[in-house]
Amino acid sequence: MERTVRKEVNKLFITKYNCAQTVLTLITKHMQLFSSSLPYLAAGLGGGVGGQGEVCGAITGATLAIGLLLSQRIKDVSEHKDLTKTFTREFLKRMKRTFNTIKCNKLLNFDIRDEALHKKNIHVFTEICPKVISKAVVIVLELFSE
Repeated sequence: MERTVRKEVNKLFITKYNCAQTVLTLITKHMQLFSSSLPYLAAGLGGGVGGQGEVCGAITGATLAIGLLLSQRIKDVSEHKDLTKTFTREFLKRMKRTFNTIKCNKLLNFDIRDEALHKKNIHVFTEICPKVISKAVVIVLELFSE
């Protein structure tokens, strides 16, 4: 599954979508819940929320997807909120186990807000980001197949 997801990530990421948009799009397409408005919803989350290097967009995009997927199972908003928190915590645990952090700047190993460093480290967007994005998609899909 990871190889297939990685190919899909390579088709969408950078050329069309940011990390959050890519994760949300791929998860919802795999689960047959995609809507053309979803990439717009996640547009501001890339680069660690607004390009600030905070929580990685792959994480925030996956969190949005988790909430959407669980809304298909649970209609009560309070119950949905609690279960979404449980699923999100498990997702975060698995991502941290793999990458030791969920912060964009730490994953990339530089401050994404710094334009000079951004240009100098442009390679990370084709090397590191696709790995993080792919793993986020795979983990969410695994959570919903367990």
